[in-house]
Amino acid sequence: LVLSNTYANDNIYKIFTKSEMSQAELAFKVIFGEDRVSTYSFYYQFSQFLNHQPMVLSYTTDGTDEYLRDCRFKSLTKSEIGEQETIHEELVIDFTSTWYQLESGNLFQYTDLANDGKVYDYQYDYIYEDKISVNQRFFLINNNSSYFGIAGKSPIEIVIEAVSGAVTDPSWSILVDNKVVQNDAYNLTIQKGGKLIVSSNPQSRRATLVSPDGIESNAYQNQDMTKTNFVTAPIGESILLFNNIGQANLSYKLRKEVILI
Repeated sequence: LVLSNTYANDNIYKIFTKSEMSQAELAFKVIFGEDRVSTYSFYYQFSQFLNHQPMVLSYTTDGTDEYLRDCRFKSLTKSEIGEQETIHEELVIDFTSTWYQLESGNLFQYTDLANDGKVYDYQYDYIYEDKISVNQRFFLINNNSSYFGIAGKSPIEIVIEAVSGAVTDPSWSILVDNKVVQNDAYNLTIQKGGKLIVSSNPQSRRATLVSPDGIESNAYQNQDMTKTNFVTAPIGESILLFNNIGQANLSYKLRKEVILI
């Protein structure tokens, strides 16, 4: 892990201004072949696999969860077949993201369990009743991404599937301590059997409307530009609150990111 820190000088002090992570590269030793006939065939098949870019590297060890990291092919050597009828090559990839895990939350519908004007999750986390209506639904999010001070929020992909009927003008907000800190909205109709996919991942940011027959179209032009748009999950606890979604199926993927594993 290498961080590039920037400071401003103030007399005898250095005032921290920002920190950036230097993306690394990774080299592998790869051995191809079983005999002289198959060696270059294996090499060619592997090169065809590398043709599919970008790639995702999966990493796990005993006692740890699986972590993913986005990467791209950089180089692959090619040598002559040796005495053991194999070739020993070096593969180098560039990392383009931090390590991360994709995590989904639990969906909650409107329920005033204690009849006290609050909507509870297991009688601990809540949002005030006057913040939502019976037509709204929400997720409780706990984002424990670890950024070493480089960032304070993580990308989310949201999917709204119109399974029971058309959905018109869907919108959603991120709340922290019962205050709206981010929001997004789309002036469009999701036809029954269709869906809306919105991702705030900087590397694959998109707003896509999918028709019932699977045809995709760009929904950027339908985005409400009075909102903050492309919401992200702040570090810590927050609420993802949906409006105007009827009985649609809702899902999201939170990209929990870590700098060091």
